[in-house]
Amino acid sequence: MKHLLYISTLLSALIIAACSGRSYRRSLVVADSLSCVNPQYSVRLLDSMRLEMSSAPKYERMYYNLLRIKAADKAYIEHKSDTAILPLIEYYEKHGDKKLLSETYYYAGSVYRDMNDAPMALDYFQKALDVMPEDMDLRLRSNTCYQMGFLFLFQKLRT
Repeated sequence: MKHLLYISTLLSALIIAACSGRSYRRSLVVADSLSCVNPQYSVRLLDSMRLEMSSAPKYERMYYNLLRIKAADKAYIEHKSDTAILPLIEYYEKHGDKKLLSETYYYAGSVYRDMNDAPMALDYFQKALDVMPEDMDLRLRSNTCYQMGFLFLFQKLRT
């Protein structure tokens, strides 16, 4: 009976470890958390990690690049080009963490909003809503709807 308990405990631990997916280094998770409450500090933290990210696994480099765009957006740093977001879109559409795809689309919409390309921004905001699971972060869903409404208002396309 004791052996059965040990075996079931070991199997449970292995199943949980196998299902947990990839984990990101602590500094990236901290930078992500800070992006909402202190985006300027998050930008500085991410800038300080640039060298160590060059040798990180691809999934961490992509997450790092997404966080850089996110922190800049939250710090009201205007995006001038879409060159940083395009590889992220391709990565998360094909083989990245699908939970981050809606966030990637949201920040792609933000990039195009900053570049005054409202049709592209609206397209990416809509894609974010389309792939966002119902139980997804309500803040991201409401921000996406707000950005779309703002762009419609700005374009004088009120409904």
